[in-house]
Amino acid sequence: MAEVRNPTYMEHIRHFFEAEDHDCMFPRGKDYSTYTALKNAAIEVYSITRPPNATMPKPVARRWDEDRSKSFLNWITNGHPRGEPTPKKPKTGTADRVRRSISELSEDDVKLLIKAFEGIMDRGTDDPTGYFKIAGIHWYPNTPPDEAYCQHHVAHYHMWHRAYLLQFEDALRSVPGCNTVTLPYWDFAEKLPDWMNRKPFKSYKLPRAVHPAYPKDHATERYSASKIAKNFEDEGILATIEEALKKSSWETFNAEIEGAHDSGHPACGPSLTHPDIASFDPLFWFFHANWDRLWWRWQQIMQATTLWTFRSTFADHSTGIFFVAPLNSMRPNFMTADQTIDLKALGITYTQPDTGVPEIAVDNFGSLLAARGFRAAESPTMSVRIRGIDRLVIPGSFRVQLIANGKSVARRSFFQSTAPVDCPTCRDNALINMDFKVPIKKILGAKMEVKIDVFGRDGKPHAFPLSSVGNPTVNARLPLEI
Repeated sequence: MAEVRNPTYMEHIRHFFEAEDHDCMFPRGKDYSTYTALKNAAIEVYSITRPPNATMPKPVARRWDEDRSKSFLNWITNGHPRGEPTPKKPKTGTADRVRRSISELSEDDVKLLIKAFEGIMDRGTDDPTGYFKIAGIHWYPNTPPDEAYCQHHVAHYHMWHRAYLLQFEDALRSVPGCNTVTLPYWDFAEKLPDWMNRKPFKSYKLPRAVHPAYPKDHATERYSASKIAKNFEDEGILATIEEALKKSSWETFNAEIEGAHDSGHPACGPSLTHPDIASFDPLFWFFHANWDRLWWRWQQIMQATTLWTFRSTFADHSTGIFFVAPLNSMRPNFMTADQTIDLKALGITYTQPDTGVPEIAVDNFGSLLAARGFRAAESPTMSVRIRGIDRLVIPGSFRVQLIANGKSVARRSFFQSTAPVDCPTCRDNALINMDFKVPIKKILGAKMEVKIDVFGRDGKPHAFPLSSVGNPTVNARLPLEI
């Protein structure tokens, strides 16, 4: 490679060490796979890789040439700029399992999918490959409550659900004659097809009680396709997804995309509103296949499709501890979190609609250096954080709204059980924050309020007293640009 005068971490430097190098160094306590780690060890790395007396990488054939070494020194001299990558266009690729949009399925494809769904729905309630047993992993009917495995608002959210989808897809393929079935995804930009309103996808009737609120023969419910589409538009879910795909750090992408996910659940209907019963609604599987596809799309855009390239998107090195034993484990007997990163290695890919490549947004972390200069955006937004909401006292998924002069100017939902105090994951993250970005022109001079609505089991929002959720505070700031 030729010397790069102004390299950035995301565009150039993170690719200087390859998987073989990390595989060799990591067991020896040398982890240079994240921005923070490499920045902190930059002088050491320059010293041990500088030709002609380099000691790393171990294989002589893989040692850096003068141009690469000079490029790395330029990065150090320029203050370790993180920068942004040139985004790559997502593509379908080849794999044993190609998951397609539900809009791409032929009539024969739908018939085969029906056969697979009916096949696992007909299995006994204790059959580990049956619909009832697999759906129950997400929350009910696992008892005692500490046996509830679902992971939300934690480091393994995406990884756990990717493994969960694979387990469900394997069950579908175990039905005789269905060994080629793959789980389709529902692209939220498209309206649900008519066949989703027919058996076995319209609803699922519980073959036995899972909770007093969900007795035997309880049938899952959801809104009409037109109402779901309107809810997604009103909640700004598609716009949030679009913004998330522009983020170059895992932490910012993860926060925004899970926020969209949390709003998407109650937008679909009563059963999908709460994790208690959500996974029993057949739509859950197509819904979550799309969230997994969106993560895979982001991985491709950011060139983060393997474990090491994925780690290179971490803004905070401490994020990486959740991908190393023992913190990489996931219950029940799923694969470990790090094993889910490379979807291609799992033999899976998704078809990708040609929506172009997003323009990557600049991720600014913390404060800007005053000496560099800064400016306010021409159309500024105010970042508002509602900090310290005690989620354990709120009986179910809920929505937080910012009210200006009596009108809602921003809102976000939070997806949780109707009994969060019984959920170990919820208890470990009892106090949560909700972040909003609001155009300043909407709130300038306005009387501001915060409102919380909890979604009942019927999916309808009901006012919940702010005074009951602890002592939340409001932080606001004006984002600055370099």
